[in-house]
Amino acid sequence: MSDEKRADEFPADDLDRWVRDQCPPEPSSAYWDRCLKTMPQPGAASMAKPTFSPEPCATTFGQPPGERLAEHAKEFAAIVPVVPEHTLEMRRLKMKRRLQAMGVGGVLAVTVALLLVSSLWLTQAAAAQKATQAMARCAASSEPTTIHIVAKMRTQANGNFASIDPKDDLVRIEAWRQFRDQPRWRLEEPGRVIVMDGASTIGWIRPNIGMKIPRPTYDWGPVLSLTDVQDLITRELRNSLARGWDMNLTHESTAGKDELVVTVETKAGLPDNDYLKNKYLDGADARRVYRFDAKTQKLEGMEAYLHEPGGDVLVLSTEKIEYDKPLDPALFALKLPKKIVWTKELERLPDNEKYEKMTPVEAARAFFEACAAENWGEVQKFITMPITEDLKHYLGKVSVVHLGKPFHSKGYAGGRGWFVPYEIKLKSGTTEKWNLALRNDKAVHRYEVDGGI
Repeated sequence: MSDEKRADEFPADDLDRWVRDQCPPEPSSAYWDRCLKTMPQPGAASMAKPTFSPEPCATTFGQPPGERLAEHAKEFAAIVPVVPEHTLEMRRLKMKRRLQAMGVGGVLAVTVALLLVSSLWLTQAAAAQKATQAMARCAASSEPTTIHIVAKMRTQANGNFASIDPKDDLVRIEAWRQFRDQPRWRLEEPGRVIVMDGASTIGWIRPNIGMKIPRPTYDWGPVLSLTDVQDLITRELRNSLARGWDMNLTHESTAGKDELVVTVETKAGLPDNDYLKNKYLDGADARRVYRFDAKTQKLEGMEAYLHEPGGDVLVLSTEKIEYDKPLDPALFALKLPKKIVWTKELERLPDNEKYEKMTPVEAARAFFEACAAENWGEVQKFITMPITEDLKHYLGKVSVVHLGKPFHSKGYAGGRGWFVPYEIKLKSGTTEKWNLALRNDKAVHRYEVDGGI
């Protein structure tokens, strides 16, 4: 089609009209007939990426929709009036990039898009209407007042709540979140806890390291992300459309219990040899499985499986999800130790230009040489973490055996980060080999040691 355009090239006014046409307040039979006539038919050439046509319903995504799509579209026409307020909201949206502007409670919008463009296959025709109605009711359901999630993830017990490693043990992670008038949350694992109290974000790495961000934050890994239940499937759809992932919705009955199961096959978007591939769930080849109660439309469970050469490995699973239970206010007020030491962002130095000129290898060498000389003031110029007695004991009087050729990772520091392979000899005589992470994407314009020690 010569007049097709990608979503990011589509004028906002035309997109608004497109959305208006996709979601009329009262879909008529003529509307659906027009939709069905303009949809690509089985056998049409597939397209690698989403495209939008100015003609309503002429949207295509990857493989052409099957013959079942026509049946599902007619079934969906009957349930659109169930949530008219969400239909009206959908009409107001101006999708600037591939449905990117879909907001909280946009599950109806998700269902519309999925059924119209067949990017999500309802694998059981008899269950299609029930599943669709349930997802639409989910859009209309009220936001919970609170949520509590208990999960297990393969990560370090004092890690950053986001990194995964199939070789690690499953670590217990809990999340508590309060919505509405007093939004706040708490995230905890054995070695670390973070609290957002509504005004700031405070972290504690046990036993005595503290971190404070003077504003609310929410980007702290997959478990906290699960607490955003109202936008969960909408977010997954946006990612699927933008990144070419596969989504699947089924309506299942097990032991008399009905569930909606949404499966997402994610792609890392990184080369196979990229250092950070499969190190984070958002940058991994994986399968995510979400289970919703078909009656209440509430999320009941989630599992994530990392696709490894030797087979899939479970890296995340929920054990319990509780809604609308009162949360103790003390959860959102950290009791910190008296002798806590705080992280501190790097600041510009009087001789900052000297450090700005350093290459990644030069910065790595300067860092290790400062540790060898036990010049902790110089060491602090490279790190935001405080200089603790444990750090002094570990890196004091270290000697550099070898520094290798630095390499990039596409997913690190917006392309302004490097990994420097190193071999060092500790004062105990032990030799350590790893990759020192260095980033240069902050206002100080010099390299910061960001990990790998």
